[in-house]
Amino acid sequence: MELPELTNLWNAPGSVAINRQLLKEVTLYKVKALLYSLKWSTYFELGLNIIFLFFLQGFISGHLNEMRFLIPALILIVVTIASTVLECYKLYLFYSLRAESPVVDTQQKVAQLQYLEALEANSMAVIIPLLSAPILIVPAKAFFDFDLYQLGNWIPHYIIGSVVVGLVIAFLLRKFPNEKLKKAVAFLKEIKVD
Repeated sequence: MELPELTNLWNAPGSVAINRQLLKEVTLYKVKALLYSLKWSTYFELGLNIIFLFFLQGFISGHLNEMRFLIPALILIVVTIASTVLECYKLYLFYSLRAESPVVDTQQKVAQLQYLEALEANSMAVIIPLLSAPILIVPAKAFFDFDLYQLGNWIPHYIIGSVVVGLVIAFLLRKFPNEKLKKAVAFLKEIKVD
């Protein structure tokens, strides 16, 4: 449809329903455009999680009798599964944004996406210290057949350092949130709901 045809439809008597539908579609298009980078980063993280899950499953099956490697791998697999579920839910929210849905539903779903992003940022203060040692122990054993436990009592010091790193990263992610997601939420808040 060309611009003059759209203008005629817009100005035609009784075109309130058409105007409203066009407004909803343009609004949804703008919101989805703002969330485009979030969608692709979610796909990327989901892909990495799936590859990592296959790696961990193989590692666990090969180290069932070695608790010092099994426990870090189980920690990693639990967190990776939780992350995968979270990423799938974010994609569900993104793809459930539809022009025929009420504006309030769209506002709530985008607000949920913003909440999940903030939750991920805040959880870095816990996840980084929890995963930092296992993420070294498991690959060192899997790829180099090297037992990091032989290096002595390094784990407590390493975890203390990772707590500091986790707090700094969580602070930075809270201080500098996803700007496009913030713009999408702000844009939707401006829309008056009947």
